[in-house]
Amino acid sequence: ARRGRDRGHRQRRCGRPCVVCAAGDLARGARSRDCQRRDPIHACPLFSDCRRRDPIHACPLFSDCRRRDPIHACPLFSGRPPGDRCARRRRRRFQQRRLRRCLHRWLRELGNADDLSVAAAAERPRQGVQARVGQRRARGITACDFDEDGDLDIYASNYRLQPNTLLVNDGHAKFTDEAAKRNAIATSAGFEGGHSIGACFGDFDGDGHIDLFAGNFAHVDSRGDQPKCRFLRNLGPANAFRFEDLGECGIYYQESYASPACGDFDNDGALDLFLTTVYANASFGKKNFPVLFRNTSIGSAIALVDVTQAAGLSQIPATYVGAWADYDHDGDLDLATAGRMYANNGTPGAHWLELRLIGDGVKINRDAIGAQARITLADGRVLVREVEAGTGEGNANSPILHFGLGAFAGPATVTVRWPDGSTQVAKDLAIDRIVEITPKPPTQTLAK
Repeated sequence: ARRGRDRGHRQRRCGRPCVVCAAGDLARGARSRDCQRRDPIHACPLFSDCRRRDPIHACPLFSDCRRRDPIHACPLFSGRPPGDRCARRRRRRFQQRRLRRCLHRWLRELGNADDLSVAAAAERPRQGVQARVGQRRARGITACDFDEDGDLDIYASNYRLQPNTLLVNDGHAKFTDEAAKRNAIATSAGFEGGHSIGACFGDFDGDGHIDLFAGNFAHVDSRGDQPKCRFLRNLGPANAFRFEDLGECGIYYQESYASPACGDFDNDGALDLFLTTVYANASFGKKNFPVLFRNTSIGSAIALVDVTQAAGLSQIPATYVGAWADYDHDGDLDLATAGRMYANNGTPGAHWLELRLIGDGVKINRDAIGAQARITLADGRVLVREVEAGTGEGNANSPILHFGLGAFAGPATVTVRWPDGSTQVAKDLAIDRIVEITPKPPTQTLAK
């Protein structure tokens, strides 16, 4: 019966004679008259099982259907195969479940301000997340201690015009969504949220407080003038670490902006921005392409200009991938995107310093994720970088902290705040090199 040789068995299962179940006719290539007339009232229950890919149904043409053979004319299987849509739904559900599992596991391992080690986190009871993460369509997740209280907070970029989520850590791995309270939704008037795909944290104005950039995919058509990419400036402790929405700040409109990555590629001390696009041809036939923006900010006025062509990056195709790393250790950041590595030839006369922070693996996680380092320049700017585990949508910059110092010839004084809350100062560091810093052991007093 499984191979279409027992006609009587199929007719007994069907309950009535059916030309679709008549193996002899089908074997000779004949089609059901109902199918030819595209009659949706075809009543064979076994054919309904076919649509669920039931192996008992013996129609030899159904095997061709599974190979998307256009000869089979039954309207219940013609057009787009139901399996395609179901497969997409299964893949989407699987990806959402995997994202939630990874996020929940990450939250459990984050620990508190006193101890962020995985071992210590495993010994504490689960605190959970107050905001239900699964209610929104998150496309990208990044973490940063933007409020400088010694624990990692989480920013989720949500799609489908849903408000973004800022999960603030209370120091005991208990998170509360404070995106609205701190003005971090990254939307515009008339919309609850945007089509955010990725976001990145970075100090774009050089005031020592880490700002936030949200990369928004945005349609401008009959659906409205949807929220575009936005810079959210961190107002610091004087304003309870709220954000000021500065808008685009020179990021000109393209419909399919997606994943951002910030890094000081020209070593002038200001964080620049690489922003990917995911459509080669957007709505109305407009070309989209990834863009490198150079930071030209003066004071608190964040401003960026397009230097894509001058940097030799005008031929990058649509992609979600963008990350910075000094892979050849020559003192300038190189760019990984669209399956390629673009080597940076450097800026003559610009100095730099790179820090490799290593935790003790007990109180401070081995990769020092969450540690912040600050350098004060002669012009009063305070450069801050944080060791992060991810940026944009599923990307990660190098964990080695890169400081472009411009004309500053050193020596440099670096202040490191470790994830356990301790602070360490490294003075008189020579520049134009990579320096490794590990936590100082606690001072011991010997008893007399």
